[in-house]
Parts: sequence; C-alpha cells; structure tokens
Amino acid sequence: MGCLRLRRLDVLHHQPRFDLEIIDLDSGRVTTAAREIPQQYGLAWSWSPDGATIAYLASEQHSADELWVAAADGTGSRRLIGSADGRYGGFRAGDSHYQAPRWLDHHTVIWHREGEGFLSVPLASGNPTLVPTPTGQVEQWLIDPDESSIPVESADFLYSVRSSAGQVALDQIDPTHGSRRTVTSLPGSISPSQLHVGGWRGGGTFLIQSADQPGELWIGEPEGARRIASLNPYLEPVHTARRISWGEGEAGLAAGVLVPAGSPPATGWPVVISVYGGDRGSRRVDQYEPENGILYPSLLTSRGWAVVYPDLPLTDIDPMRQFAPLVRAALDHLSEVVPINRRRIALIGNSYGSYTALSLLVTMPKTFCAAAVSAPLINPLASYGALYADGRSLEGFWENAQGRMGCPPWEAPQRWLENNPYLWLDRVDAPVLIGVGGPGLPGEEAQAEQLFAGLRRLGRRAELRHYPREGHAPSSWGTAAYGDFATRIVDWITGHDGRVG
Repeated sequence: MGCLRLRRLDVLHHQPRFDLEIIDLDSGRVTTAAREIPQQYGLAWSWSPDGATIAYLASEQHSADELWVAAADGTGSRRLIGSADGRYGGFRAGDSHYQAPRWLDHHTVIWHREGEGFLSVPLASGNPTLVPTPTGQVEQWLIDPDESSIPVESADFLYSVRSSAGQVALDQIDPTHGSRRTVTSLPGSISPSQLHVGGWRGGGTFLIQSADQPGELWIGEPEGARRIASLNPYLEPVHTARRISWGEGEAGLAAGVLVPAGSPPATGWPVVISVYGGDRGSRRVDQYEPENGILYPSLLTSRGWAVVYPDLPLTDIDPMRQFAPLVRAALDHLSEVVPINRRRIALIGNSYGSYTALSLLVTMPKTFCAAAVSAPLINPLASYGALYADGRSLEGFWENAQGRMGCPPWEAPQRWLENNPYLWLDRVDAPVLIGVGGPGLPGEEAQAEQLFAGLRRLGRRAELRHYPREGHAPSSWGTAAYGDFATRIVDWITGHDGRVG
C-alpha cells in the first residue's frame, strides 16, 4: 500500500510537503520512496499497473509543475519532465491539485496538464508526445477516479471533453501518436472540475451545463454522446450569454455578461459585477453554477439585473491598484454593445473576491450603488499571522501566492499599507452586505466583524450575517443558510435605487 504522509508545513510558501511511503501490509515494514514532495492536498500520484513504480507531481508555488517517478522498492526517484525542460516549463502549480498522472501501460505515464494538453511520457526515454488542448479551451479526460491506469480502447484511444464559446466537443485522443479526432459536438459548457467527469474503457460520463441550464448528465461513446439525465428540463431561460473582447494576443481581455431576457429599461440594464482578482472571469459566462462561490446569477438576471464576469489578470505585486483600470475598461466596452445603467452598478465577491470588491469600493468611489461580500479577506495585516488549528498561517498566501505582496510587511510596510483596503475604508460610499460561515480561512470571521464595525463607525450602511459552522464558500453551505443569504443578497442589491455615492 502506498500513501503520501504529511512531513511538514512550508509556512513561507503556504504549502505542505509530503513523503511517499510504501507499506508492506504483511510485515508492516515502511519504505520511503521519495521525500519532501510539494503538493497542496497529497492527491497527485498513482501506481503503475505492475506495481513497480509510482508517478507523482511536484507542485512548487510560482514554478512549473514537475513529473517524477519513484521505484516502489525505495531504490530511487527521478524527474521525467520539469522546469528544466524549455518546452514544458511554464505550467504553474495550482491547476493540478486534483489531477494525478496516470498510466497507459507499465512503461508509459500520461499526464493531463490543464490548459495545455495530454503528455504521453515513456519511462525509458522521457521524451514526451503532446496532444495539445486548443488555446483558451477547458478540457477534461474521461477517467475512472479510483484507478491508476487510463481506460483505453483496444486501439489505444482515450476520451476527453472540451468546451469553448458555448460548445462542448467529445474527442478521441491518441496519446501515442499525438492526435485527436472529434466524435461529436454539443451546445453547452463543461466545468473545469475533474469531479464532474468519469470514465471506463471506450467511453465515460460528463456533465454539460449552459448559462441558462443546470448540469445534465451525458454518456460519451465511440458512436457519439447521449443525454441520460436532465435537471429542470422545463426551466425557462432568463438570460442570454455574451462575451465582449478587446485587445489582442496575450494582452487581450474579455468580459462575460448575462443579459436578462426581454427589453432593457429606458435607462439601461442595472449591472452586478462578480469579481475575483487574478481570474479570467469571462470563462464563467457559459456556466449555470456559481463557481465564484457566492450566488447563482439567475437569481439576479430573473429580476432584471445583468451579471458581468470580467477578466482580472494581475501581476505579481501591488494588487489593489490593478483592479480599477480593468473594471473601468470592462464597463466601457460593455456599454458599447449592451445598454447599461451606470448609476446602478453593484459588486459581489467571495474570499479573495471580497478583497477585490473592497479594493474597488475604495479606489472607485461614486461608482457602485451596493456591494455584497462573503468570507471577507479585507485586512492583509490582520490576516497575515492568523493560524489554522494545525499551526499553518496565511504568511505564504499573502507573500507569495494569491495575496501578491511579494514580501513580509516589515520589508515593505508602505506596500502593505497601500494594498490594505481596510485602511482606506472611509472611501467606501456604497452599502455593504457581509456574510460569513466559518470556520474557513483563519481569521475569516474576525475580518467580517472588523469590516462591519469599521463601516458602522464611519456611519455607512452595512449589515453582517453570520452562519456558524457553514464553511468558507456560500455555495457549499447548507440549504437553509445558503437560501437565507442568497435572498438577502438579492434584496440588498435590488433594493437600492441607484443613488451612487
């Protein structure tokens, strides 16, 4: 039996490190096959079919993921592909937390690198064959989540589903020869989550959703695809999805917008902007489920509010100053193609999205009529030293990961002050609804209270709703708690008459 055992917590990089251990169930003898493996959850590893070798990923923050193999008898490990390989060195850690490498046979590892494609890597040569994912598309392979080997047909094909611009393709992948063939194409989109697919020899299951239809269960086979289950087949569409793009190449940006059904008001559609710094939000526009973790958009579009998901890519440091230009550009380009009411623009955001939302409130005063945030991260200085129960802290999060400060507070105190929206709270002029579950991130509930207390001290309109023991993201809360908070968000946003500032 094999397992990844947590060896230590790398506090600086906000990352656990594991040892790969092999346990002889007869004798109880433990052999360490590899040490100090950086992974987030200890899931990215698998056995070869003959039980002689283990493939695993090393996922360092801010560097390319690396594919390694280790002998099960403990005689050594080696890197197959890593950051030293110029062709495959740009894949950032974080996209593969749930993706284990798999095996085509005893001697060949196959690795799905999200956003890049499928790499077939022989152990002997280490020379990979790539089947690339088309640029900008989401793709998942149809695999059995409990098996180490890929279920392939006799012709050595595996299956994948990919989506872009409202279309889903079922493909046959030939990893040995580096080619793909599209079996069929369907309207809709797939989630980037590996949890929404399954597979067997010669086919698999997957969920298709669209902007106005919840997930439907489909089976993919060599002959094509067929739907086997549908939720709410009689659900009436309440919006249409559009994607607005500007700029070119790597500098190109986009915003997805869900436009309510029917004709716009004379003053234009009121708008809710769902924000999350660092995210390509426009990709969410073809999805029914709230992957931003806070609210089903149909609850707003059915009440006549357009919902916008802007791209908010960020550089490595000074995040707070970067949000406003991106959101202004999204609103300007949106107003050229969709009539919007610039006096009725609201914000929503969860977790780092709440940091994004509060940053926008303090850097774009007299712009927003209301805001709703959950699991707030609005005071980096207070959050920096907060501890999980196991002793981990958020130091690495704020220095080297999502927080993008680049260093501890004492090395650049001015940067930490300038990027702390809590210290500029007097600039907030929109009513703010605050929700928190917990326990989530350490200090999360305290930050919700800090935000509420600060706004109350300033005489601003604010409301705090606490849902104990519900967790970090509202979309994972229990039915009663989520239903209550979602109702309050909708009432909070739609209940304001558009007086900005």
